[in-house]
Amino acid sequence: MGETKTRPLRNGAFIPVVERELDGGTARGADVLAMARAAERGSPVPAVWALAIAAVLAVWAAYAWAGAGLIPRLPLMRTVLVAISAVYLLRGLVLAPALAA
Repeated sequence: MGETKTRPLRNGAFIPVVERELDGGTARGADVLAMARAAERGSPVPAVWALAIAAVLAVWAAYAWAGAGLIPRLPLMRTVLVAISAVYLLRGLVLAPALAA
């Protein structure tokens, strides 16, 4: 059959416009580029960060399901749900003024 051509993997990222208004609160373009280049070199650091974030979001999802009654109650459910809500509320309060500007 025909030859299969391969091309290098291109990493990309969406960098929000508000990053400069958060005084370093989010990753800057150079940080994202450094992480992408580390992934291209085969460094495990980007994968470890991605797995850590995925694990946190999975735990938060489990607590959300428990709060909705889809799975059995989890330990410290009320406290954890309040903490998760606080994280999202604070995030919204920080981003709202930046988005309005």
